[in-house]
Amino acid sequence: EIYCRLLMAREAQRIQEKFSVFSADLPAWARGVVFGPKKSGAKENQQDAAAAAGEARTRPLMLFLRILLDAHKGATERPEEYKKVSAEYREAILALLMGYAGHSDLPPNEVLGILPANWTLEGIADYLSKCARICLHQQRASMLEENLSSMAYL
Repeated sequence: EIYCRLLMAREAQRIQEKFSVFSADLPAWARGVVFGPKKSGAKENQQDAAAAAGEARTRPLMLFLRILLDAHKGATERPEEYKKVSAEYREAILALLMGYAGHSDLPPNEVLGILPANWTLEGIADYLSKCARICLHQQRASMLEENLSSMAYL
């Protein structure tokens, strides 16, 4: 979890510096992400707080999806460098999408934009169907809530 948080914070701040999660001396920008911002008002602590705030805007599931997509692409192009075949990465991607179809980290319009163009509609039909069901449920639930709320004020 800490590794993912550090990667997201580094990506959000566009930092190129290499780091080790197991290092006793983390870079200044990473300290606030791992240990939380310090309570004193030093300038360095404010930068740590800004790093933590930047990390809060990132979406870990989207980052994980992109990593899996990169692994899928790499396993397709250079299978000897990967432990799994591209079909296994594809199954992992579809499992992630199905498991978190309604999650705000994975909006369907963005997900469809980053999926490989050579994937068939049939292959992602279950995901699209689940997204549509969840979206309709949320829309109907909010309409019902709004109608019940307006009836309470009659």
